[in-house]
Amino acid sequence: QPSKSCRFADLPGTVEACMSETGDAVAVGSVRSHRSMSCTTLADSEEDDSQHRMPWFPDASHGSLRRRIFALLEDADSSILAKVFAGVIVLCIVLSTVSFVLETLPELRERPAECARLRQAGLPLTVRACEPKPMSWFFPIEATCIIVFTIDYVLRTAFAHTARDKTSKGPLWATLVYCIQPLALVDLVAIVPFYLDLATEGALGFAKVLRLARIMRLFKLAGRFPMVTMYSEVMTMSGQPLMILMFFNSIVVMLFGSLMYYAEGQTFSVDDKFTSDARFPTGVFVRKNQQNTGFDVTPFRSIPYSLWWVCVTVTTVGYGDYAPTTMIGKCIGVSTFYCGIIFLALPISILGQNFSIVYDRFLEKKAASSPSRIDSRVSRRPTALRMSTSSLHVLLPSSGSLARRLFALLEDPTSCKLAKWFSIFMMIAIVVSTSSFVMESMADFKQTPEECSLERLTVEACEPVPHGVFYILEVVCIVIFTLDYVLRICTVHATDPMYCGLDATRSYSGVGQTFAYARQVLNLIDLFAIVPFYVEAAGGGGGGGPPP
Repeated sequence: QPSKSCRFADLPGTVEACMSETGDAVAVGSVRSHRSMSCTTLADSEEDDSQHRMPWFPDASHGSLRRRIFALLEDADSSILAKVFAGVIVLCIVLSTVSFVLETLPELRERPAECARLRQAGLPLTVRACEPKPMSWFFPIEATCIIVFTIDYVLRTAFAHTARDKTSKGPLWATLVYCIQPLALVDLVAIVPFYLDLATEGALGFAKVLRLARIMRLFKLAGRFPMVTMYSEVMTMSGQPLMILMFFNSIVVMLFGSLMYYAEGQTFSVDDKFTSDARFPTGVFVRKNQQNTGFDVTPFRSIPYSLWWVCVTVTTVGYGDYAPTTMIGKCIGVSTFYCGIIFLALPISILGQNFSIVYDRFLEKKAASSPSRIDSRVSRRPTALRMSTSSLHVLLPSSGSLARRLFALLEDPTSCKLAKWFSIFMMIAIVVSTSSFVMESMADFKQTPEECSLERLTVEACEPVPHGVFYILEVVCIVIFTLDYVLRICTVHATDPMYCGLDATRSYSGVGQTFAYARQVLNLIDLFAIVPFYVEAAGGGGGGGPPP
C-alpha cells in the first residue's frame, strides 16, 4: 500500500519517497508515469487557458499599434477594453434614443420666454418665438453622446487603412472603401445633422428632418451586436424567394384593386343630392350605401384608392376607413381575405428556415472563434434558377429555319442578345400599359366632356373621361402585344414541342401544335389582354377610341 506522499505523486520530490517506502521498481515507474501525465495535462490546461484568456488590450497578433487601436474600436471580441468601449457606445445609443423620444413629450417641452414677452406687449405671435422646445437639459445629453460618436467615427476612419489586405491600392483607397460601407454611412448620418443644426442654429428649412435623422443611431447597434447582422443576412438569403412572392403579391394587389374599383366606383350620378354639393357641381361616382336604401359617394374614387384598401386587407390590418357595400364588392373582399392569409403564411416558412441556417452558422463560428465570412448568396442559389449566359453572346438565334429562329427570339430571352432586349422591351410595354390603366382612373387625370353644362346634366354628357394621352399609350401597347402574340402563334409550328412547353412524347401536326400552344394558360392570358380592346373598339365603347 503506497504512502500518503505516494498518492500525491504529481508533486515534486515524491518519487523518491515512494521508492524508499515500497522498494518496488514497478511502483517507481508507475509513479513517474502518473507524474508525467499529470504534468502534461496541467501544462495543456494552462496553455488552453492562456490562448482563450482575453487580453486587456488587443495583442501583437493584430499587427501594428494603429491596427490594434482599430481592432479595439471595431471588434468587441479583441480585448476587454474593446468590450468596455462597445458597451459605452451601446449605452450612448440607448441614452440618445431615449432622449430623442422623451423630448417629444409635451410635459418635457417649454415655450421660449420671447413668446410671453410678445403676449404681454400685445405684439403678433410668431412660430419661431412660440413653438415649444425641449427642456434645456436634453442638450448636454445629446452633445455628450455626439462627442462619443464623433470620436469613435473619426478614430475608426483614421485607422481603417491599417486593416487593408495586400491587394489594396493604398491607404487612401482603403479608407474610402471603408467610409462608403453601409454601417459607416449610418455612423456618419447619425452625427452630421447635429453639427448642421448647431451651425445654422435651426435656420435651415429642413432642420426637423435633420433631427429625425437621429433615429439612424439605432442602426449603429448592427455593428456592435452580431444578432442584429444576422437579420440582415437572413433577409439577404431570402431575397430571391421573397422577390418572387412580392411579384405575385403585386399582381394580386393590382387584380383585386382593379376589381374593387369597377365593382364599387363605376356608377356615375348627377342627382341633385350630389350636384348641390360645391365639390361635385357636375356629378360624382357613387355606390350603394350600407343599408342598401340609396347611394353615397364612393370612397373607391380611383384604382390607387382601391390598392390602399387591398393592401390593408391583405395584411389583415383592416383600418376600416372604408369598405365595400355592394354584393359583388363584398365577394371580392372575401376573396382578398383568404389570399392575404396565404401570402402571409408563405414568407414565414422561408424566413424561419433561413434564420435557422444562419443561426447554426453563427453558433459554429462562435464555437470555432473563426473570423471567416459566410459564403456569398450566389453560391447558395439553386442551379435551376441560374440563367445560362452561353447563348447571350450571339445577336440572333443561329440554328433552324427562319420561323423557328423567330419563335426563339420571341419566346426565349436566353436564346440571343436581341431576344433579351425584346424581353426587356415587352416588360417596359407591360409596365407602361399597367401604369396608364391605373393613372387614368384618378380624378387628376380625367376631364369633363365639353358638352357637359349646368343646363345639360346627364350621365352621358358629364361622366369624366381619361385624358387623350392615355388612349395613345394604350393603342401603342396593344399593337406591340398583338404583334408579339400573332408572331408566336404563327411560328410555333416550326419548333420542337418541348421547346414551347408541350408534351415531348406526343407527335403534333403543325396545326395541332399551334392549337395546343394557344390553349396554354399564359397564351390565353395574352389573348385576353388584347381582345377586349378590339371588341370595345368595334362596338364603339368609350375606351375604344380617343375621348371627346
